[in-house]
Amino acid sequence: MMMKWVNFKLIILGLLSCVLLPVTQASSEQAPDAAAQTSSLLYVKGERSTFISVGRYTGIDDSKEINISHVSFGKTYYVTDGLGLNGEILAMVPQGERDGVDADAEGIGVFFSLRWHFLRAKSWSLFLNHGIGPVLFVEEFPPGGTKLNGLIQYGLGVSTRLGISTLLTLGARHIHISNGKGFVDDNPSYDGRGAFFEIAKQF
Repeated sequence: MMMKWVNFKLIILGLLSCVLLPVTQASSEQAPDAAAQTSSLLYVKGERSTFISVGRYTGIDDSKEINISHVSFGKTYYVTDGLGLNGEILAMVPQGERDGVDADAEGIGVFFSLRWHFLRAKSWSLFLNHGIGPVLFVEEFPPGGTKLNGLIQYGLGVSTRLGISTLLTLGARHIHISNGKGFVDDNPSYDGRGAFFEIAKQF
């Protein structure tokens, strides 16, 4: 158990350095388009960003004794004003049990999502997001299921500008993990709700 938490913290620290180091290095230099970035609405067509996301989810219903921590690293491209396409690599660490069976596991996956900023201003925005992707766990998850699962997430949140090209996002999500019918006789699933935060660097 302790080793899993150590590994998870090391992953977070490593991904944070990927995002925060470039931000720190650029803090002493003003980007050529800084004035344009700060004078226009957030999230315009053609904008790109790199982000790190960290979240914690509490299980509900049959999954109420299982909590999941996650960290991901990804990129976003805005296909039109306010509508972004995200692609990310994620790590998930479920902990707990179901019906007395240990549900601890570790998983990695890829995730694709759409994020719609339905209300945008110069320094903040409100958004809805929805996405899907595969996750491969080292153990069967949930217990009685399979190692390979599908992940669905949907939620909402708020983004705010921290600097010329740095953004902070806070949000809430519902997540669903299952293998789909047909792979095993039963289709055990996990449902949880929780919060996440992101730090992004715009380009």
